[in-house]
Amino acid sequence: MNVVTERIIQLGMLVFILGGWQLGVTAGFIDVFFFPAPLDIFNQIVSWIVDPGFYKHVSITLTETVLGYIIGTGLGVAAGVWLGLSRSAARILDPFIKGLNAIPRVVLAPIFVLWLGLGLWSKVALAVTLVFFITFFNAMQGVREVNPVVWRTQGSSGPNVPICCGMSIFRRRPAGFCPRCARRSASRWSAPSLVNISAHRQGSVT
Repeated sequence: MNVVTERIIQLGMLVFILGGWQLGVTAGFIDVFFFPAPLDIFNQIVSWIVDPGFYKHVSITLTETVLGYIIGTGLGVAAGVWLGLSRSAARILDPFIKGLNAIPRVVLAPIFVLWLGLGLWSKVALAVTLVFFITFFNAMQGVREVNPVVWRTQGSSGPNVPICCGMSIFRRRPAGFCPRCARRSASRWSAPSLVNISAHRQGSVT
């Protein structure tokens, strides 16, 4: 069966489902209150599209969605990387995180309305709770599943830049990123060290 035949079958199934739905509503077998006719739904969508006020509501919804996604992703990644690196902190906070994750998001909605009102930020807070835990658990698991060889390679491949200087475990930072790193880099790559490295390389070549 080729691709064209599969698409024709899919189109036929769509026409059969929508046609049967429309006929069921027209014949009275399907309750209009629960399942409006497809044509009525299409006409309502068209009326929304031609209404200028519709786009104002869409922009507000998109703003809430984008803000919730950005804030939730940022917090989730930061917390996930931190607890993925610190096993002791993860063990301490594990019951609290699981308890918060077990709370239904529908229960949090009226609480956020009481705290933040009916405006923008109550919806953003609810979106943050939806995004945070998904991002958090994936980030933490991803950090924990990094091959130990990668950690050892990173530790021996250059200056040991601390975490406060920008997550050096994932990416080497240039020397001088901060005074502390510059001093550590200078002490490691001093003149005697460079001489020893040069002598070692010459001996290995000969």
